[in-house]
Amino acid sequence: MLNGPQDNINGFSVDGDSFTFTQNSISCSLDVPDIGEVDFQGTYNPSTGQWTLSGQYPGPIECGYVELTNLQFTLTSTCLNTSCDASFVGIPALANAHMTGQIYSNGLFTTTVDAHALQIAGFTLSTTDVTLTNDNPSHLLTLTVVGNLGALGLNIPVGGVLQANGNYALTSSASLTVAGFTVSNVTYALSNAGLTATGVLAVPAGLGTVGVSGSISSDGTYSLTGIGDVYPCGFHLASAVVTLNNSGLAASGMLQVTDLGAVQVSGSVKSNGAYSLTGSGTLSPAGFNLLAVTMTATNGGITVSGTLQLPDGIGSVAVSGSVNNNGTFSLSGNGSLSLRGYSLGSASVTVTNNGASVSGSVGVTDLGSISVSGSVNSDGSFSVSGSNDLGSITVSNNGVSVNANNPIKSLGSLLGL
Repeated sequence: MLNGPQDNINGFSVDGDSFTFTQNSISCSLDVPDIGEVDFQGTYNPSTGQWTLSGQYPGPIECGYVELTNLQFTLTSTCLNTSCDASFVGIPALANAHMTGQIYSNGLFTTTVDAHALQIAGFTLSTTDVTLTNDNPSHLLTLTVVGNLGALGLNIPVGGVLQANGNYALTSSASLTVAGFTVSNVTYALSNAGLTATGVLAVPAGLGTVGVSGSISSDGTYSLTGIGDVYPCGFHLASAVVTLNNSGLAASGMLQVTDLGAVQVSGSVKSNGAYSLTGSGTLSPAGFNLLAVTMTATNGGITVSGTLQLPDGIGSVAVSGSVNNNGTFSLSGNGSLSLRGYSLGSASVTVTNNGASVSGSVGVTDLGSISVSGSVNSDGSFSVSGSNDLGSITVSNNGVSVNANNPIKSLGSLLGL
């Protein structure tokens, strides 16, 4: 029971000279940590031993990086409740805030800042809870924020710390689906530099997954980039650079094609899985040189075109064709070739995994035009042969053999007569 002047109330020191107690009414000055002496008035219930005291202090009070004004206090038997206006120095988003909370006699306090819609780095945090406390062993001020970040149509829960120098770091984890693309295991970080995101991008059409990271702006622009391995048409696009932004998904890298070689390609992947990657370079089909190559990889497969160089001065032919998912390919074209002095006009050339085949016609003295066909190897060896009603011819890297159904004409053909 309260019988006279008190040294403390609820652990708060009382200025003894200020204490008055008249017919269950109390008035006194209490020493509030970090604020100073505050005048209180209130009531006391002797049957329960409970009291309620109220006080106010106009301020301003500097509490770390927070300036407090218009402080209102209510002391109960359990704690000291407070409400006030607060201005957080260096944090424009909390320049004029209202704060409520509890202060304890040991100097610790926990307060909540009224900031239901907080603007940070151009983003709006809705349903925001901001808490200022020094409830830690060093009594350091800690300003924490929990809210929902609206970005790219998402509502992402974020949380973190605002610092006295105006710096802040809020983080969150959630998946991101934008323009039909999905980025999973995303970590968001909102700081003075803006909003960044890091996650794993699923490249459509089952091409693979790539870790990406980048920035999201408050105006809705975004760019996430990463490097990884993807597999268009089942082939390896090594160390592919993948970028997802407002324009869509772009990819580039070195496409390695079995038995052909590798070409640097680039292009786009749509959210529906359609893709097209194109590049140029040189290849080596079956060991031959294929120059001025254009390669395109789409959902339908890989197409290749270029100039095929045949060895030993046989000639070159523009060829084109396709590559199957199992690595087999076929490239063909037409052109003029020369085999040991014999000209193959409008020769047809086809190169596959097994080598090159040629066909055409040669003019032989006394035998006329003979259709020939055969093979050319990358080491320079070749052999073509053919016949007509007058005879036959075989041309190889070892020489020429002409046989006429009339032996005299055959000899004359060889002698040039």
